Amino acid sequence: MTAERGPTGAGRRVAVLLALALAAPWTPWGTAVPASAADGGPAEARAVVRGALARYEAAASYSLDFVQETYWALADSTVTVRGTLYYRKPGTIAIAYDDGSRIVVAGDSMRVYTAQTNQFFVVGVDSSDVAVDPPSLLRAYEPDPKRPFAESDPLPGGVRVVNLRPGGPYAEPARVEVAVDASGNVDSIMAVSASGDRTVYRVLASRFGAQAPEGTFTLRCPRGATPVRGSPF
Repeated sequence: MTAERGPTGAGRRVAVLLALALAAPWTPWGTAVPASAADGGPAEARAVVRGALARYEAAASYSLDFVQETYWALADSTVTVRGTLYYRKPGTIAIAYDDGSRIVVAGDSMRVYTAQTNQFFVVGVDSSDVAVDPPSLLRAYEPDPKRPFAESDPLPGGVRVVNLRPGGPYAEPARVEVAVDASGNVDSIMAVSASGDRTVYRVLASRFGAQAPEGTFTLRCPRGATPVRGSPF
């Protein structure tokens, strides 16, 4: 996605999401690690991640209300927005922001409308590679073998904070930190780029089996919006 980089605007939030979507995938997970693993190292971190994967992948659908806080290092500026992510098997995702911006990933396309710039565009994707929902993101990264848990781990309520790394030295985000509670729910995700830009997603509510409102997974160019050049609409 080619949204202009900067500290404000829905298009800039889209750029952060694409940093997750285009992150180079890590080698697929190997042999299952027992949930009883308790060495405080990579094996235990893998067990925490597997618990979260099982929680989300068992659901045919779910929705997550979240607060997204993005820090732009170059501008030393922070932007905070709210939104809801909807997921429906197989691989259909919709994100609705509180300013009216929307993202829909379905089939082989990602459709984006940014309300602040009133722009709409479509890009071709493989929905199985779009890592903006928790299980896809967790599968795309590996617990850091040198520092699998954050220094703050564990948090109250049995929340474990796992440090994740990508499969290559130049992949973005360069580092991901995910907080998982005792039930396998993701409490928060922090994605940090090599440039110092940082986005934190704090989950306010998780609803497994939730039915999305009608029209959630459909997005067409709104009347009066400007289609980005080269974008089918």
